[in-house]
Amino acid sequence: MGMSIISKKNKEQIRIFPDHIDKLYFGHSCINHQSAFIKRSLFDKYGLYDEQYKIVADWEKWIVFAKKSCIFYHWNETVANFQDGGVGSVLSPNHIEEKQKVIDTHFTKEEQKQISQIRHKTTFYLFNFIPVYKIVKKSNASRHYLFSFIPFLKIKEK
Repeated sequence: MGMSIISKKNKEQIRIFPDHIDKLYFGHSCINHQSAFIKRSLFDKYGLYDEQYKIVADWEKWIVFAKKSCIFYHWNETVANFQDGGVGSVLSPNHIEEKQKVIDTHFTKEEQKQISQIRHKTTFYLFNFIPVYKIVKKSNASRHYLFSFIPFLKIKEK
């Protein structure tokens, strides 16, 4: 897989993927299908995209490949430039439902616990050292903090 340039509101972000990707990586992240090159033999061996998933079919297939110990190679070249804002970039109720179904299908309860710990806290920094915004996720709720300590917003999911 190559690198991607994601354009959003006149800003560009280069997305670089790690050199080592395993099944657990896909529990909390994904690779851009726009920058992926897949050998046809993998589809011949493990099947095509599961069409029951209208939004996350590519992500589900990455998980299948990872479960089967397929190797993901990182290519240090930008091969895709695309606009953010597609169906898969918005967490609609259908997206969340599909994603949870895939997680329940492909990850054990222990793996799901590991994934939830990875996704537990995200902090955004100014100048790479001043924490300005923090999101803490616990089960079905997330808390948002300004300057990493001032409670700002609490969101509960159904």
